Amino acid sequence: MLTLDDIKNYLHITWTDDETDDRVKAAARRGQAAVGGLIGTPGAVFFTQNADDNATYQSGEAEQLFLDAVRYIYNNAYEDFRRNFSDVILSLRAANTVAVKEAAEDAEESSDV
Repeated sequence: MLTLDDIKNYLHITWTDDETDDRVKAAARRGQAAVGGLIGTPGAVFFTQNADDNATYQSGEAEQLFLDAVRYIYNNAYEDFRRNFSDVILSLRAANTVAVKEAAEDAEESSDV
């Protein structure tokens, strides 16, 4: 689970002030919603202000995509994000679609027993 400090570090923000923190938090919330919707896991949580949150979480490529979405949003360039990361978005969406289908098939098989 990424925290505000993790995201600020990725964005190379080394200072602390309320206005910057609010902008980063807003970009993280928008990035979380955008990436979750784009890759087909709208309930996935990438960012939290509380490191003790228990939530569904994806790491790896999805986390990197989230960080890049936040970077684009923070720099007012979100319109370029989907075009520049379309291959990653499609790959993750396909992987999530397969995972959901496999989970449904496993659940169906175990209920048939």
